[in-house]
Amino acid sequence: MSRFTVRLLPVIVMLVAVSSGSYLTAQSGQTGTVGGQVSVVGGSMAGAKISVTTSGDATYTSSATTDANGKFSIQDIPIGTVTINVSDTQNNLLKTVSATLASAGQVLNVDIQVP
Repeated sequence: MSRFTVRLLPVIVMLVAVSSGSYLTAQSGQTGTVGGQVSVVGGSMAGAKISVTTSGDATYTSSATTDANGKFSIQDIPIGTVTINVSDTQNNLLKTVSATLASAGQVLNVDIQVP
């Protein structure tokens, strides 16, 4: 190995370890599913953008779009307090909801009514 490679190797290892932290948290088995339905006064809200964020040892964010019936499901969310943001198709924030994903394997159902 060249001197350049020997000096660069610890830096590469550190970058890989740091960048994979939230991935490893999400894949460690301490995850659950957040799902539900977004509705408006007249019915369901298709095409809404859902963003789920957790905080703790590492911040984790995942997103989805509601289906034709306003339903969504996001898997592999680390357990803990989750913040769910609902936005319209133009990315205007419509509602924010907090909930707790309490245990590994839990399916947290959150139905959200937007104005």
